Amino acid sequence: MDFEVEDHGPAELGGTAVIYTDKLNFIETQKKLEALHYHVIEADIQFVPENMINISAEDKEKFLNLIDALENDEDVDKVRHNLA
Repeated sequence: MDFEVEDHGPAELGGTAVIYTDKLNFIETQKKLEALHYHVIEADIQFVPENMINISAEDKEKFLNLIDALENDEDVDKVRHNLA
């Protein structure tokens, strides 16, 4: 498990924390946070790349155009990539 604390945000929240855990521990982590009376704003499973890649500026422009086209397609729900 890993986490990040963000001090900015609404004063009444006192900051927020983003918690990363593997999918096998997702439900257990969520239940423990709720048992400790933390307010969970959002909880979902996301794909997070383990290694990021870099490409040339020319290829990056082509890639971003492809991403835009895919995101604008009504049949596509989410686009994921590991471009840095």
